[in-house]
Amino acid sequence: MAACHEVLVTLEENAIMGGAGSGVNEVLMAHRKPVPVLNIGLPDFFIPQGTQDEARAGLGLDAAGIEAKIKAWLA
Repeated sequence: MAACHEVLVTLEENAIMGGAGSGVNEVLMAHRKPVPVLNIGLPDFFIPQGTQDEARAGLGLDAAGIEAKIKAWLA
C-alpha cells in the first residue's frame, strides 16, 4: 500500500502511542518505506466522560474533526 500512495492516514479509537498506527509506522521504517503517516486516535490523557458521540466530537474524532485534521495536515 505504501508504494502506491504518497501519504497514509491511520484512524483508531484507541491510544495513538503504542496503537495500530504506531505499528504501521514501525513496519514502514523496518522496510525502509519512508511514507508520511498521519496517526489519528486518542491522545495520551484522561478523556472527559460523556456519550461516545460527545467524546468523539470533543476529541475531533467525529467525521468533521477527522476531515479537518486530514485537510490541515495536507495543507
